[in-house]
Amino acid sequence: MGQDVEPVGDDRLHRPGRHFVDGQHPAGEPLVAVALAEVLARELRAHRIGVSVLCPMRVGTNIGNSERNRAADYGGPESSPTVPDQDEANADLAGRVLDVDDVAELTLDAISANRLYVLPHDESRDMIRRRFERIDRTFEQQPPVSGRQSS
Repeated sequence: MGQDVEPVGDDRLHRPGRHFVDGQHPAGEPLVAVALAEVLARELRAHRIGVSVLCPMRVGTNIGNSERNRAADYGGPESSPTVPDQDEANADLAGRVLDVDDVAELTLDAISANRLYVLPHDESRDMIRRRFERIDRTFEQQPPVSGRQSS
């Protein structure tokens, strides 16, 4: 790991006043990052360790050209397919491309405020609301669970 990065299991993280930040990983599953952050926030609160999860849509990081950094041991840049740039035609699903510095500033603000979610794209608000409305409707659609207690 780099000099400025402290692994999660490192004892230094467990000092009060620390803050853990995770983000959605473009190649990974965003719900996993959010669920992990929610659990960590609950479990680390008593230790005065904050947690934030960055949930952007598109940020001008140049990640779509990351194959340029592939080491020769792994086939070099040529072995990785180029990710085509997304254009404004899919802005409804992917959001605007935000400046990296603006997203970094918002993330630092979330750390200072000990805010769990960092949501830089206002246009994601309706998608998030619809998702939770679908989840909430499940309570009305499913049969009730009996009132029996397990032994």
